[in-house]
Amino acid sequence: MSTDAASRTAMTRCSGPFRSLSVTWTIKSKRRYANLSSKLVAAEVFPPGEHLAEELAARGWTIPQFAELTGQPVHVVSDILDAQIEITPYLAAAISSALGTSARLWLNLEQAYRSHPGAHGA
Repeated sequence: MSTDAASRTAMTRCSGPFRSLSVTWTIKSKRRYANLSSKLVAAEVFPPGEHLAEELAARGWTIPQFAELTGQPVHVVSDILDAQIEITPYLAAAISSALGTSARLWLNLEQAYRSHPGAHGA
């Protein structure tokens, strides 16, 4: 038997049990992490307004400028920044259009903040 043939046979014999062990570990670990991730709660969440304030500061935009870009009154933008009002799908679309992000991003930030046990709005 050539060296290559012997190596292939040995690899086949050795890789079989390891391969099934790897598959078993992967399945078990996926279940474990799925259970764990459903129990995890963020230690702290920030209102979407804080993320928005950082975006405005990074771009050098004022609240009135951003309000004009979104077509919203200044008090609405201020209320978002202060977490006084929730970001609705309509507001998320306006914000995302002005910033070039997705509306889903802003809705997810809002949902995470409002559903967190320690959030003011929960």
